[in-house]
Parts: sequence; C-alpha cells; structure tokens
Amino acid sequence: VILCAKACGHNNSNDHLRLAAIIEFVHTATLLHDDVVDNSELRRGKQTANTLWGNQASVLVGDFLYSRAFQMLTDLNQTPIMRILSSTTNTIAEGEVMQLMNTQNTDLSEQDYFDVIYQKTAKLFESSAEIGAALTHSPYQAQLATFGKHIGLCFQIIDDLLDYTASSEQMGKNIGDDLSDGKMTL
Repeated sequence: VILCAKACGHNNSNDHLRLAAIIEFVHTATLLHDDVVDNSELRRGKQTANTLWGNQASVLVGDFLYSRAFQMLTDLNQTPIMRILSSTTNTIAEGEVMQLMNTQNTDLSEQDYFDVIYQKTAKLFESSAEIGAALTHSPYQAQLATFGKHIGLCFQIIDDLLDYTASSEQMGKNIGDDLSDGKMTL
C-alpha cells in the first residue's frame, strides 16, 4: 500500500498509512483463521493463538480484526477502495474453501493450484497495490494491481517450496504440514 501510494505521488495525508494498517488487520485475521483451519501450532517461530488460547478465541479475534478493518475503512469514505477490499475478503474466503475442498485431491491441476493461491494469497497483495494507487486516482491502478498479484503468487510458491526444503527453525513453523494435511502444491 505504502509503496504504491508513494510511487503514484501520494503525500498529502496519512490515508496510505491507515490503509496499510487496514491491510495488516485483514492479513492478521486471515492468519488467525488459517491457523485454526490448518490446526497449526507454530507461526513465525511462536505458538499460534489457537494453540495458546483455543480455536474459539482465535476465530473471534480474527472476526474482530475483520470488522475493525472495515470500521476504519468507512472512516476514509473512499467507496472505490471499500469495493476493492470487500471483494478481496470475499475472494480470500473462497480461496480457503477451494483449498479445503481440494484436500487429498491428487488430480489437482496446475491451473487449479494457481487459482487457489491467487485467491487465498495473491489477491491480498494485488489489492494492497491497487488501493495504494486508487488513493491517488492513478491511471496505473490496473498495472500496479497486476504487479501486486505477481508478487503474491511468487510469495506463495516460495512458501510452498520452503515447506519441503527449509527447516522448522528457518521457517518458524512446522515443515511438511502441507503434505501431511493433503494440500497439493506446485
């Protein structure tokens, strides 16, 4: 958000910082929910919230972060940005459901894999870049959204690869979880 807003010449308010915080709230909510769905015990080398305080508390805090993000978003009163972010949260949820439905699906195609990682990961990167540009009404909004999408796809492919090649200490999470959970990756 900050990179794209600044690249598009934004410098007359702190709205780009507010939007970055909103994205972080949404991102953290997705991580809290993801850890519950995946029964994850470690994230970034620390016990997950669901491990420490249980699934119920973790889901409720994730829900709180989602709702707080949208409260903060309405304070900005930027309908195009609200439209982007509301679509994003819906797409992320769809991606998580798609991944869950494809558990143990050894016939998952490469395109299906890319659809899942776009929806559950790259969409947030895409939207972050897009709303940074939208804040300035930049004519490069679509191009920056595409830039964000590709960064997000690369991020997820690398994360999936590291699940097979890195150590738990390097990753800060249990290695091999995708394979043991039946999640097909590239």
